[in-house]
Amino acid sequence: MGTKLVGISTHNVEQARAAESGGADYIGFGPIFGTWTKQTGYTPRGLAMLSEVRQAIKVPIIAIGGITEANVIQVWQSGADGAAMISDLLHAEDIVGKASRILARHQG
Repeated sequence: MGTKLVGISTHNVEQARAAESGGADYIGFGPIFGTWTKQTGYTPRGLAMLSEVRQAIKVPIIAIGGITEANVIQVWQSGADGAAMISDLLHAEDIVGKASRILARHQG
């Protein structure tokens, strides 16, 4: 069997710290922006809170919630190691092209 990673969904600094101290390999954090894909019970957390979480923990952060090609650079600049995109990709006419553009921007 391969290596297993444990990720924990978090919505504030306290939850992120608890997840890290509890042994999480990474955290999901959000929703960063408003989203209709999933009801989390939380208002948008925003880029400032993402930056606070980045300063508070060392494990990787995967941001989620309302992330699009238009705002993903801001998400990475605010401390996310990765970004989960659902609606923006699924509604694209050319999913592969959109994903390729996004990845090229991340690597550039």
